[in-house]
Amino acid sequence: MPFDVRRRAMIGAATAVVALSMIFSAWTSTQAKSVSPTHPRKSMTNVYFILNWLPNVEFAGLWVAKEKGWWQKAGINLGFKPYAQGVFPETDVPARGGNTFGFQSGAAIAIAVSKGVPIRALYSDTQKSVFGLTVLKKSGITSLKQLKGKRIGYQPHELYVPSTMMSCTPNPGLSDSDWKPVPVLYDTTPLTAGQVDAYLTFVMNEPVSLKLQGVQTRTFPAANYCFHFYDDVMFTTTNLISSNPALVRKVTGVVARGFQWAHSHPQQAARLTVAKYFPASQAGKGVSAKTNLAQQTEELKAFKPFSQTGKNKYAGTMNTRQWQLSINTLFKYHEITKKPNAATIYTNQFNPYK
Repeated sequence: MPFDVRRRAMIGAATAVVALSMIFSAWTSTQAKSVSPTHPRKSMTNVYFILNWLPNVEFAGLWVAKEKGWWQKAGINLGFKPYAQGVFPETDVPARGGNTFGFQSGAAIAIAVSKGVPIRALYSDTQKSVFGLTVLKKSGITSLKQLKGKRIGYQPHELYVPSTMMSCTPNPGLSDSDWKPVPVLYDTTPLTAGQVDAYLTFVMNEPVSLKLQGVQTRTFPAANYCFHFYDDVMFTTTNLISSNPALVRKVTGVVARGFQWAHSHPQQAARLTVAKYFPASQAGKGVSAKTNLAQQTEELKAFKPFSQTGKNKYAGTMNTRQWQLSINTLFKYHEITKKPNAATIYTNQFNPYK
């Protein structure tokens, strides 16, 4: 079956997170006395992440930091929950409270904040949206203007993405009546079977999967067509920020360092990810270890132009202008009914690379 680890395309049982704990037997009095009172054992702080997708290379920064010992050095025990049906990080993080962080798209965070959810963005691994419209190379389509009168496949609740791209002026500058929206599921069969002429994808996912299957495509990144959003944004509650800013700074620093290393060493980071956090058994039925590694390596490489803030730089910082542009788009397409203050959605104060 085609290998496609499309975000939000969870079919079947949800991935379970198994929490492993070491149970120690009672210490003898001699063992207890062996710990010098002048060198107390370092206490560890439990921190929990709720993810908006499977634990693959999309979160390589977390896994690199774990394997490099950076979490432990910071005095942090890392716990996490991967995406499953019914998991909504933007509301699950504040509901859980405590030392909880999450990853979610900038759009979902903005929508939640517009409804009064007390969260704030801290770091964005992707500096621009990873959405795109993908066509088959054999179609001969080389510009979005050529999609006039054509069928564009989109997933539920994401019609505003192709609408924004197609209406982008001056190119292509088409209205919704100039093309045909076609609801699709979360696999690329409608595209490869010729049922649609273009398909809404994540640039680092479906095009990579199709390439590995020998299908040649051309993708038009949404960020080049008026769709200005951050993706894969790390956030936490405003309460944790105010009550324990030192922990927030420490966590943000470790995550930022992890992503810096992962993007600079994509092959090593992909190998580490599939070995410890995303084996082939989680990638899909019938997916081999070789195919899984190839997909994860290519995906992490594909993230590079979307995560860079400069040549070989991955700062993860954000700005008010881009948040405002995304808010304006959500408001225009009725995804929100009230515009939140863009400057209050995010902060760079805890980012070591600001």
